[in-house]
Amino acid sequence: MSGQEERHGTKAILCSKSWSEEDALRALDAEFWCRNKAHDPENFVPGVSTILVGDPGYEFWLELRAKIQLYFQAALASPGSQGNWHPMTRKTIKTALLAVRASYDDQYVDVDGERVPWKLALPDRADWIVDRDDASIRGDDEDDASIKNDDDLSSLKTEIENQQGQIGQQRDEFNQLQSKVEHLEEEGRTQQTGLEGLEGDYRRLKEKSDEQAKEMEQLRSTIVGLTKKVDKLQAHIDGQEELHKKHMDEVLKLSSMFTASMEEIKSLKSSNLHQPPAGESSCHDK
Repeated sequence: MSGQEERHGTKAILCSKSWSEEDALRALDAEFWCRNKAHDPENFVPGVSTILVGDPGYEFWLELRAKIQLYFQAALASPGSQGNWHPMTRKTIKTALLAVRASYDDQYVDVDGERVPWKLALPDRADWIVDRDDASIRGDDEDDASIKNDDDLSSLKTEIENQQGQIGQQRDEFNQLQSKVEHLEEEGRTQQTGLEGLEGDYRRLKEKSDEQAKEMEQLRSTIVGLTKKVDKLQAHIDGQEELHKKHMDEVLKLSSMFTASMEEIKSLKSSNLHQPPAGESSCHDK
């Protein structure tokens, strides 16, 4: 398995005596991930940090990843081989030599019955890179049994692309969820602000209500005092009315007595007018 050590401020994956396929893939991720200027190499986590669609060098990383998988498949397919080269490494060298030799002749290489310019027939740079991933398993089989056909590579690339597509989709879903969380947090902050405003309004209304309650209590006390005064005044008025009634009764009684006295006086005057004087009465008698 691979070891790790601090190098230039980053955790670099170093090649030990023998790498597994997982080691090679993680080392590949480390190189591409840490070379991305958008990333901090200190934050690289083996097995977690990976390359996504749109990242720098994504297509080349995808090709290398597929080649590495084919490389280890070829090693497992020839466990008894103990030659100097890995089967894929030998094929790469053979292809390169054919292309270089063709450059001195007619400039073309026969590839599956088709004439291809020698430069185009040179092995892809990914073919030159993958044999560094494992030096513990080497084979001397010069045939092409270790690589079935180009469909294997295409299939692996398609599978990896699908996996990366799923990862990208999951990242998009995560970003959407993150956006929803941020939106909900913003709504929560807005609601919190509104709630704080309502609490402030409630406190102000309560203070005003308390003041009005005090004013009502003072008004109630004033009303009670005024009611007592009104009751006292009403009692005084009632007493005055009773006294006035008595006075009126006495006035009526006196008026009645006065009227009777006047009638009696009139009667006396009337009787005195009809009587003859005292001297005249005596002269007639003589």
